[in-house]
Amino acid sequence: MRTPAPLRRLDVAAAAVRRRLTSLAIRPGLVALLAGAVLLAGASIHVARFPDRVDADAVARAPADEVGPPPGADLAAYTEARHEHLAQLPADEVVRGIASFRELVAVGDLPVDEEVRVEELHVRLPAELEPRTVPAEGAGAALRALFADGQAELDAAIADLEGLLAEDLGDAEFEREFEAELARLRELRASASDEAPVVFAAVVVASAADLRDLAADPRVRLVDVAGPPEQTRGTRMVGVAPTDLERASTEREVAPDPAP
Repeated sequence: MRTPAPLRRLDVAAAAVRRRLTSLAIRPGLVALLAGAVLLAGASIHVARFPDRVDADAVARAPADEVGPPPGADLAAYTEARHEHLAQLPADEVVRGIASFRELVAVGDLPVDEEVRVEELHVRLPAELEPRTVPAEGAGAALRALFADGQAELDAAIADLEGLLAEDLGDAEFEREFEAELARLRELRASASDEAPVVFAAVVVASAADLRDLAADPRVRLVDVAGPPEQTRGTRMVGVAPTDLERASTEREVAPDPAP
């Protein structure tokens, strides 16, 4: 039997997941998690199917209302353009921007030198599709509180995902994606504190020279400059998640800051 084409394989897997979800009294958090995986996979195929609808060279101008790669943008092209822009700024000009990391890191392991002021962290918490923003000051305490509030939901998501994977979803590739997510949730459950690797980007303020050094760090994939701090207080910053490999994700909403 031939392996289904990508679109057909996605349809088969999605249908299997929908059947399984309707047969279980499954929790809303996991429904969102699995639905999001289907939507993200569909979005990536949509980009491949209609490349003429994606402006791969679109870049944010500084200062801007929003800084970050447009959904579906070619990340290599976008990064090159934004780093060229950063290289053209006067070395001593102080600017605000957002640095996206190649891997999820803990609050205490940010690949940022002391010359760079960190204002805000963008994090992806267990069993949540949408990223959150956390003020850099007091980030450890804020994350500990969020983990405590979401512990029961995380345990439930792990248990339900284990049950789902016990079934035959009909597509090995789709099952591998869910298995990878389950492994991530288990890892985060084991380190559910401010030491957990959940940070994927940081809003930073520094001189252009220091931000160029930051962009050269192998642990950093993109430094996207917005403009002067006094002109960019309201600029919306969008980081690039480590799971976005070639094209920017369509998941760009950021949950409100957690209450202090």
